[in-house]
Amino acid sequence: MKGYFDFTVFDEVHELKAGDTAQGAMLEKLATQTRSLCNTGTFMGGKASDIYYLLYRTNPEHMKLENLDCSSVTRFVGKYGILEKRFRTIL
Repeated sequence: MKGYFDFTVFDEVHELKAGDTAQGAMLEKLATQTRSLCNTGTFMGGKASDIYYLLYRTNPEHMKLENLDCSSVTRFVGKYGILEKRFRTIL
């Protein structure tokens, strides 16, 4: 249906932030084929990884310019957030 929609409006996009949902995949398909407006009242939950898939799905060209692909969440968090490493010492 390429060219069927000229403009799409998505509401409550924060509900589509998980990386492996069918609804999120559909957001990506529609958002990359049309001009789109994404609305949400809850943009993120406090972590850089919360917005990674939303950004990747709505603007993959820009993310690819940053050398990020759909599985680069850790690199994105390291660049734009705080990457926490935990160690466990066994005595």
